[in-house]
Amino acid sequence: MRTALLALAAALLLSAAVAGEAIPNRIAAAKAGEWVLMEDVSGGDAPEQTRVTLLRIDGASFTVKREHFGEDGAVVETKEHEISLADYNRRMEEMASRAQEITREFITINEKEYPVTAVRILTEETDANGEPREFKVWLSPDLPIGGVAKTWSSDADFPSAEVIDFGF
Repeated sequence: MRTALLALAAALLLSAAVAGEAIPNRIAAAKAGEWVLMEDVSGGDAPEQTRVTLLRIDGASFTVKREHFGEDGAVVETKEHEISLADYNRRMEEMASRAQEITREFITINEKEYPVTAVRILTEETDANGEPREFKVWLSPDLPIGGVAKTWSSDADFPSAEVIDFGF
């Protein structure tokens, strides 16, 4: 499942200033051991869940572990991803230049409300209908790793997800 990885990548790519608007950059304060549990909310039969844990972070890169859970709650897939901070900064600038709209909202996780910055992005890529892919990411400085609270995509090939739990 690509949900958690896409959400993390989106957060990392968007943690910058866009059109003068401040967007939370939670990765700068992240510490090894932080985690988020995300659930696919794209509308499939069974909810898919993925836990992303920050394994390591230093001045050059960081590593996350992605664990995908099956319907029975058992881990069915585990992958580690190392992300270069140089690549992160380059992609962040590219994505920030594509932001179409930035709004302030609130999202509830575990019965607690968190302020979020919602960023809508159009990409250069197109979906199956030839339309530009549109993504929306909700970011909060109060959440771990990249601060992702929720993701949405106009393209059915890219699942939408929400954080349902997290820890520091």
